[in-house]
Amino acid sequence: MAEQSRACWGCGAEPAEGAKFQRCMRCAEAKLPSSYFCGEECMLANWPRHKAWHKEQTTYVKHLESTSAPVHDRSMAKSTARWAERTGDECSKLHAHAMTLSTQGDYLGSAKAFRKLIKMRPDDGAGYHDLAVTLDRSNRFVESLQLYLKAMELYEDGDLDWAQATAVVFCRLLNDDECRKEPKPEWWNDEDLKALSARVVAAINRAMPTSAVHSSTKEYAFEMRACVLSAHAVVVQPSWNTGARTAEQIKEAALCFRLASAARGGLPETMRQGQAYDDKMASMCDVVWACMHAEEAATREAAEAVAAAARKEAEAKAAAVAEELLAEEEKEKEQAAAKNKGRGKGKKGKGKRS
Repeated sequence: MAEQSRACWGCGAEPAEGAKFQRCMRCAEAKLPSSYFCGEECMLANWPRHKAWHKEQTTYVKHLESTSAPVHDRSMAKSTARWAERTGDECSKLHAHAMTLSTQGDYLGSAKAFRKLIKMRPDDGAGYHDLAVTLDRSNRFVESLQLYLKAMELYEDGDLDWAQATAVVFCRLLNDDECRKEPKPEWWNDEDLKALSARVVAAINRAMPTSAVHSSTKEYAFEMRACVLSAHAVVVQPSWNTGARTAEQIKEAALCFRLASAARGGLPETMRQGQAYDDKMASMCDVVWACMHAEEAATREAAEAVAAAARKEAEAKAAAVAEELLAEEEKEKEQAAAKNKGRGKGKKGKGKRS
């Protein structure tokens, strides 16, 4: 049975070493991740909140079971196990074991195995990434966020795994209520996010012709790019200081929202609830783009008109100056001719008197 945490669900107290708090039997009956309470008093005080949590978890478990994740995970676990058998590599064996536990719903056991794997391979981003996915299955999103960040740091910038981890981190920090409260990475600013989201989408596009990219990966990546480019024009109150956006950036945002929507279309029906949101955001971007495009066109026309008037005025001034210069040259020529004519008459008269 999967377990959420051995700490008290109500107050967060940790049990003494070697001890264990009382388990919530309702969690066990509903086949939910196990939760514990330090005593009956704490359980009664927090029961309304915990009852609501039961409902949320039940919905989440049904949603998870309806996705392609279990089939995909079982396939990956078997593939990793076969590789471990052929190579005899202990890390591969542990990896396969951790993945198998996850497919069986034993997320606590799977998490322990992945933590052991991370100790054996601390510089391998895959261990952190897989542990993050396992914690996601237990709805432990704040804990998994830090692991995605670590995986992102260890993966090679620009490869598919890096793009997936980066996009998940962004979407969690932007959309998840608890993750939004977490400290933001140093790249959480407008210029870095624009550059980062462009590299994420580029990595996805490079991978798609040569390998199968999961629909959820495309969804996260395109939504990241769309949200970055449409802020502050469409996305309400982004959690970073945004700069101005051009009409072309808003147009690209609309395209990315549509690509995110299309990616959701490749997921099971229970995971498509965000599809209508993406379509709505794309339509809003279209409206904003049309207004900005018209304004930019009007601005360009006005600027071109001002420039044309300035050129005409400059040409008129240049022509006037040229005319003045020509008039002065002509006047100088006339004066010189008159002067030369006067000198010629004087010489002729002097000859006659002789």
